[in-house]
Amino acid sequence: MISTEYSPVRSILLSPWYLPIVVTLAFAIRLCWILVFHPSPVSDFSFYFRCAEAIARGYGYAKHGGFATAYFPVGYPFFLAMLFWVFGVSITVAQMANLILSVLSLVLVYWIARQLFRSEVAGRLSLSFLAVYPNNIAYTSLLGVEIIHLFLLLLGVALLLPCLSIKEKAYRGRLLAAGLVFGFATLVKMQTLLLPALLLLL
Repeated sequence: MISTEYSPVRSILLSPWYLPIVVTLAFAIRLCWILVFHPSPVSDFSFYFRCAEAIARGYGYAKHGGFATAYFPVGYPFFLAMLFWVFGVSITVAQMANLILSVLSLVLVYWIARQLFRSEVAGRLSLSFLAVYPNNIAYTSLLGVEIIHLFLLLLGVALLLPCLSIKEKAYRGRLLAAGLVFGFATLVKMQTLLLPALLLLL
């Protein structure tokens, strides 16, 4: 049997330059996608943009016809509204936020996989797969909840993970932070509601 301890693939993965190169490449791919493709917001994407603009301009969170509502999750429009309030109402602002959150998700995936599998190689492979995952790349140009929701889920898991095998009282701050993150993620997508309980059960 040939040992893979010093295989070329392993050497590349464990190179000190590997992580910054992959993250930079992922950033460049997503930025190029945003610059090349300019889809106009339609359907849900249009709804998020219009609601975020209304909140940023002080009109509140309203559905069609201008009626205030709490029927639809407010998380993503509220997040966009805060950005619009600071940087101005623009699709580009939302796309840049997607770009940053998408790249931060790569870092979180790397850290979580490394912790779960106790393997640096596993962490770097996980980062690599998400870096070139077409769906994750394509959504950076869309005003959808997918990018921010993935980021919040990964951040919540990263905060909660050390608490699962250590005494709870030693990590109360992490538990509180994870609760806040999952709480906001629930305001982005209601399906998140039962996820923390499932993670603790696992």
